[in-house]
This record gives sequence, C-alpha cells and structure tokens, in this order.
Amino acid sequence: MPFIAIFAEMKSSFIWTFIALVSFASGLVVPYVEGCSNSLWFPGDLLPLLLLFVSCIVLLSGWIRSIVSKRHVVATGLMLLISLLFFCASFMLRPADLFHLGFNHYAKTVLTSDEWRSISRFAQDHLKPEGQLPGPNKNLWNEKEHRALWSELTAATQIQKLDPSLMIFVRPGETEIVWGGALAGHRSIIIFTHKGDQSPRVSFIADDIATYISAD
Repeated sequence: MPFIAIFAEMKSSFIWTFIALVSFASGLVVPYVEGCSNSLWFPGDLLPLLLLFVSCIVLLSGWIRSIVSKRHVVATGLMLLISLLFFCASFMLRPADLFHLGFNHYAKTVLTSDEWRSISRFAQDHLKPEGQLPGPNKNLWNEKEHRALWSELTAATQIQKLDPSLMIFVRPGETEIVWGGALAGHRSIIIFTHKGDQSPRVSFIADDIATYISAD
C-alpha cells in the first residue's frame, strides 16, 4: 500500500508520535533556556511530561486496535515503543541538571571571570563580614539604606549587566550572588577569594568561581 494511504489510515498515531517527540524536546530545551536567561520562567513545566504520558496511552490504544484488526501492527508498535522510550528518558534527564547547564552558560557569558572577581572584591571591601546587599528589584531593597552603596557598586563593576533581583552575601573567603526564592528555588554564583574547594553541589566555571542551584 502506498505510503500516503498508510499515513491516512495511521494519521492519529503519527500525530501522537510527533507530539511525544516535541514534548520530549521541550522538556530538554525549556529548563536549559531558563538557566541561560536567568530571568525567563516558563509556566507548566509538567506539561511536556503530561503530553508524553497521554501520547503513550493513545498509542497503546492504537496498537491494541491494530492487533485486533491485524493491520499495521509493527508500525503502531514501533511508534508506541518510541514514545515509551521518550517517556522513560524524560525521568532520567533531570530538569535541574539541564537548568544548571544553562545557568553555567549564563555565568560564563554575561560577565568575564575578572568581572565576577571585581564584584567580589568590592563586596569584600565595602560590606562588613557576614554582610549582605540586595539588588534594586529584590523585595528587601531599601532605597534610603542601599542606594548609595549600590550606585558605588555599579560605578566600579559591571553588576548592572545582571538581573537586579539579586542578593549579595559576603562571608569569610567567598562572595555569593543569589537569585530566586523559597518557592522557586535558588541559583547563585560563588566567587571564592582563593581556589574553591571541589564539591558535587557546585559546578566550577573557573578555579575560584562556581555556580550552585538549590530547590529550596
């Protein structure tokens, strides 16, 4: 039977297999893009997984019908298998890891290593030990209390290139620039005043600069 005729008979199965492919790709791309932007957020993170699940159910139903009718059993079974593989793989590829990869890209491209270090040096010099400074878009911002120091910081460094909904924390040996909140989780750049200690919880983009993400 010509391919066009086969496609007409199995149109629904082809469409749902394509939906499974797009859903799987979206589940990979969206977290990475969110990390690369450090400001964009796409609602419905569970939608790709839900669509993958629905496509598997629909294709399973189509495969059962093809067995009963004894038509296109292999083709429908193959499309079901592809969708199931996508569904299983989506659990193996953690969105948090993909987000972290994107965030690493953001950290390496938005500022150079020396520009990150200059922010750290300013913070270490101007904030008291265990001190902190919110950015203008952070809910802890106080215009009267923080504006003067923030203006000095923007004049001395390239921090204006960053999303201003940040917090800067100074601790002995490190400066941490943090975005996020309790509900959305946190992501941060850590600039050490020495070579950073290796840890599975952070990803180094330089000997003394690391990225970190947390669900809380």
